[in-house]
Amino acid sequence: MTTETISSVFLIAGSIFTLIAAIGIIRFPDVYIRKSASAKSSVFGVTLIAFAVITLNMNFIIGIKLLAIIFLLFLTIPIGAQVLAKAALKMKIKFWNKTKINNTKEF
Repeated sequence: MTTETISSVFLIAGSIFTLIAAIGIIRFPDVYIRKSASAKSSVFGVTLIAFAVITLNMNFIIGIKLLAIIFLLFLTIPIGAQVLAKAALKMKIKFWNKTKINNTKEF
């Protein structure tokens, strides 16, 4: 397989995961489930798109920069999603009626 084919597969897969994240933000019923869908799918989608650029470009400096971006995404997006969930809990935003709640009393 050529590098263009591998890059195309990464790009299409990353686009699909990013689309799933966007659909999840629109379709899911409450803020807690939406933040989960957006954080997980978007990080994975952007990572696959960055891998597509790395495989297509094959430049060492660009590869290092993209790997640094991927690392920062894996570091910051889950933390941001957690902060948003805690803020929503403190503001007493209600859960979806089918959500099973175990321990949100301390917030």
